[in-house]
Amino acid sequence: MTRLRRSVSVFINCPFDDAYLDLRNAMVFAIADCGFLPRCSLEAAHKRKNILILDREQFRYQVFMSDIAGHDIRAHHSSPRQLIAHVRNWLNARAMKRPLPGGDSIHRRFTKFSQDLPAICNTLALDTAELTYRDYHLCALAWIAQQTRALSERT
Repeated sequence: MTRLRRSVSVFINCPFDDAYLDLRNAMVFAIADCGFLPRCSLEAAHKRKNILILDREQFRYQVFMSDIAGHDIRAHHSSPRQLIAHVRNWLNARAMKRPLPGGDSIHRRFTKFSQDLPAICNTLALDTAELTYRDYHLCALAWIAQQTRALSERT
């Protein structure tokens, strides 16, 4: 909802298998809804400066990733709602203008977008089961822009 400089990219490094798709989609939506630009290896390389590490259990990563030792891990317990709250809080610390909408607000918008996605895909002649990362990202951005326009027209 809050628009920040579009040049503020957030690199997503997560599993790209079907089992993680709902969480990845929640993360992409939350980042975009907060006015940041979600990026991932599926579409472009990116250099990281600040990192937020999310996992379903707080210390599970230590078994396989020693290079992130020393970073504070946030556990999402495979819950899109918790993941969105962690992403929002991490981005809020980097927001330049004003506080970002709360995690519950973003989660409600994500739920509404998820419900609207089949109709959006139908309009664009896309199959929801075949969406690429880029397709999903562009659908989310278009939905967010449309919702923002509709809100500003009502006020």
